[in-house]
Amino acid sequence: MSQVYKVAVGNVVQVNVKMVIRDGAADRQFKFTLTANRKTQEEIEQMRDLTVKDFLLDNVTDWSGQRLVVLENNEPAAFSREAFEVMLAQPGVLNVVWLSYQRDCASKEKN
Repeated sequence: MSQVYKVAVGNVVQVNVKMVIRDGAADRQFKFTLTANRKTQEEIEQMRDLTVKDFLLDNVTDWSGQRLVVLENNEPAAFSREAFEVMLAQPGVLNVVWLSYQRDCASKEKN
């Protein structure tokens, strides 16, 4: 009889993102949370044909507290793939989001 193994953490992770974007002469801070699917290292390696942008678009499913992408009335946009694409199109945002995903999904050494 073989054993069935699983890890003791869920498949969904909250990713905390914090960044600064220059707005005119001032820096504006943006801080929000993304909800994303946690992938195993093997699953990530099997997706090598995907770009980082496509990986994030396929695996981020929601956000909260974001104020970077807004509607015409300046209200924060609800999460959608299209709104997330607008966010990721801003210079540097894709890199910050990817690094935040990797940081919050990965295990860390603890003293």
